[in-house]
Amino acid sequence: MLPQGWTFQRNPSQRSLSEIPLKNSQRRLQGGRKQNLSKNIVADNAHSHTTTSEISDYHAAMPGPTPEQLAASGSELAHQTALFCWAALNTAQWPELRLLFSIPNEGLRSMRLGGQLKAAGMRSGVPDIFLPVARSGKHGLWIEMTVMGNRTTPQQDQWLCELANEGYSVCVAFSWIEARELILEYLTGRF
Repeated sequence: MLPQGWTFQRNPSQRSLSEIPLKNSQRRLQGGRKQNLSKNIVADNAHSHTTTSEISDYHAAMPGPTPEQLAASGSELAHQTALFCWAALNTAQWPELRLLFSIPNEGLRSMRLGGQLKAAGMRSGVPDIFLPVARSGKHGLWIEMTVMGNRTTPQQDQWLCELANEGYSVCVAFSWIEARELILEYLTGRF
């Protein structure tokens, strides 16, 4: 039995998509105004917490830095931030970009925190970014971000090789622009 207010809907264009519970209710948007979510929502949009019009309204009111501005310092973190900014700005055209996420497995940490994270499952060499979207017989796209002039480590090479052997697409990108192009090639089946 479903909780009151919950319904199931299936997207007829998806073959193996299981039914996803969608809550029909109201929620508050930026500025405190309410939006009624009781209209028909299909499973494609089930993971979306923000509508396209909300994104447009938000960026019109607060444009923020562009991906180019974010990448200006040239660091790996700056390029990765620029990539996620680009992805956020393009989810209307490419809804799959909502699933793009990073794996924070780098950075300076205390030995204690490093030990705790390792015990909790952090692994050295895991690629930085994952897009869990199946295309052209591949399970998803793993991206290792690094800046021009740097090389991947032996642990990163091992992870990339093993992930490719398991049916994933893998790549190394040296800038946010290169990562963007690789993602678009993957999504359009040209990877």
